[in-house]
Amino acid sequence: MHGGKMRVVLADDQPVMREGLRISFERAGDFSIVAEASDGAEATLALQATRPDALVIGAGLPHIRSLELVRRARMLLPSLRVLVTFLEHEAEEAPAFLAVGAQACLARKAPPAEFLHALRAVSQGGIYLSNSLADAIMGERRESVGADLYGLTDRETEVLQFIGCGFSNKEIARRLTLSVRTVETHRLNIRRKTGAARLRDLVRAARQLGLDRPEPTPADHPGGGVLQQLRSV
Repeated sequence: MHGGKMRVVLADDQPVMREGLRISFERAGDFSIVAEASDGAEATLALQATRPDALVIGAGLPHIRSLELVRRARMLLPSLRVLVTFLEHEAEEAPAFLAVGAQACLARKAPPAEFLHALRAVSQGGIYLSNSLADAIMGERRESVGADLYGLTDRETEVLQFIGCGFSNKEIARRLTLSVRTVETHRLNIRRKTGAARLRDLVRAARQLGLDRPEPTPADHPGGGVLQQLRSV
């Protein structure tokens, strides 16, 4: 980052989309738009010339496919944070973008504030999926992908499930036979991995993973933790 600001390249074939994002990012104060591109070739040159901190790219960029561009960009700049925007009919492509290194997937119609939040979240090492894309991305794969999407441990998954169901740290500690301090540590780790800034973000992450439904605790169900139960469905 330069001067405390995240340096961003905008790559989208729609000028109106680029203009809207540029205005939103510049008004926020902690982002600097260093280049704009209307196709894959321009985006490649912009990345090589500016070596930015983040790339915001439309899934349907022409000339060089966006998926290939993201793969090349992450090879060129391993620390690059990538946010991909999708039209409704493109949502099914989101898992492929995550697989090649994108960290955030948003619907193009998402409000400007969500774009800002998403980039801030991934700058801390998290993964961000907009609510409108979550079901399309997870779909039938919820049980098999589960918490692996965020790299959560079994215990962190259990804690996140209780958070998603509205339990306090004290209640979670009692049910899992842990100290409150240990639960707080797990909670901090979950926030870091999911990019959650507030409680509602944690609840949202739990919902994305199908963890917002009450289930037996390990003490009630000796067969294993929540992650094991999910994967056995």
